[in-house]
Amino acid sequence: MRRLAIFSFSFAAAAAGYVWLLSPAAALVLAAVSVVGFLVCLCASSDALHRVRIAALGAALGLLWSWGYERLQIAPLRELCGEDRAVTAQVCDSAVDTDYGCRVTVRVGRGRMMLYLDCKAGELSLGDTVSVTAEIVDVSRGSGDQNNLYYQSQDISLLGFQRGKVEITKAQKLPVSLLPARLAILTREKIGEIFPEDVAGFAKALLTGDRSGLSYAVRNELSITGISHVIAVSGMHVSLIVGVVMFLCRRRRKLAAVISIAVMFFFAAMQGFTPSVTRAAIMNTVLLMAPIFKRENDAPTSLSLALLVILLGNPWAIANVSLQLSFLAVTGIFVLSPHVYQIIIRPADQLLREKHPLLFRGYRSLAVIVAASFGATLTTAPLVAVYFGLVSLISPLTNLLAMPVLSLTFTVSFLATVLGFLWTLPAQILGWLLAWPIRYVLWLSGLLAKIPYGAIYTAVPTRWSGSLEPMECSRSTPPPKSVAGCGSCCRPWR
Repeated sequence: MRRLAIFSFSFAAAAAGYVWLLSPAAALVLAAVSVVGFLVCLCASSDALHRVRIAALGAALGLLWSWGYERLQIAPLRELCGEDRAVTAQVCDSAVDTDYGCRVTVRVGRGRMMLYLDCKAGELSLGDTVSVTAEIVDVSRGSGDQNNLYYQSQDISLLGFQRGKVEITKAQKLPVSLLPARLAILTREKIGEIFPEDVAGFAKALLTGDRSGLSYAVRNELSITGISHVIAVSGMHVSLIVGVVMFLCRRRRKLAAVISIAVMFFFAAMQGFTPSVTRAAIMNTVLLMAPIFKRENDAPTSLSLALLVILLGNPWAIANVSLQLSFLAVTGIFVLSPHVYQIIIRPADQLLREKHPLLFRGYRSLAVIVAASFGATLTTAPLVAVYFGLVSLISPLTNLLAMPVLSLTFTVSFLATVLGFLWTLPAQILGWLLAWPIRYVLWLSGLLAKIPYGAIYTAVPTRWSGSLEPMECSRSTPPPKSVAGCGSCCRPWR
């Protein structure tokens, strides 16, 4: 009956209601009503009432968990808000240069803050302690600006703007918790060493999700052609990494499962536990562990479990567009892609299976790619249209022509990067060879992006509600005090 799926989706719906619609008082009242509904159905024997009971319990706990998270995690951070506040924080991510200095994510108290400083990004390193007088702005509930969900969905509760002199104390020893982030920085640097300059930016985006090396034109072409998901580290990347581990371990299923799970979650930590990577890691863990415990893997259950774990860590993650797109895409692949696949494969099944088995296997592989692309595109298209004002019609064709190349390129690039830490010269040779398929993908996206009506523009986005890379602000002057975004374009200030 998929009890876990019913509970998890009810929990998620309650968290969504709390984040977008309900006041804390209304949430507590609704939680009490849900508890009463659970108790009323406690003695039920029918399957329908049993489902209602599980859903009521999930809703009640979702509301209470979200309320408690706000009271215990977010509310104490709000006490730091105000002008000319003395702040001491630890750098927990790499800094990024802006037009007026840099921005960096720091840990303050039990939460995280995005801090805007006048210094250069190169002056800050992971683990450094920053002491500064700043204006602290709350980005959670009560700010009156839905755009601020961009930050809270990433577990960033405060914005800080430097108002006085900043003092930076270099870390003597890197905390263990920051080791994955340090490895991510080293990986980006190593990729820059082993790949030719013209493709290093794409390779870095493909392997780590860092788009800073891609021009606006390239990012735009990838969006129009519907393959921008390859530069947002997601389930495809995690699955390919698991495939490499499984291949290396051969038939040692238990060893392969243990190593794969460890590698997946370390990789997720390197990416900052982004929703799409976390979702893929959890689902692959269920898939790997099910045979060991002699259980069948159930797609809706593993998907709902992944969502539940993410929301237990931060209920506001439900507002993260990356999470929404990731879960919708996987839902489309589970629900729609099998039907699309059957439509595509049926003619070839009759013509090729017996007479040309090798040709049939190749056709079947292409059918899987097209079906997956259709399923993911159809379920995510409404959300993409709302958030980004664009729907790619040419996406299935682009994925058909690019995904086989990109899958192989990612796998070999991953191995080349690992090799680069051991022996640079062979890794550089591999990087030179891998540059050619990357150039093919860039050429293909540039060519297909020029096709008329390859994408439909539903609107010109005027707000940034997403959780992907912030866009450049159109203002030429610094943001006014107490403003997290630009007043004219409402995007996070860079």
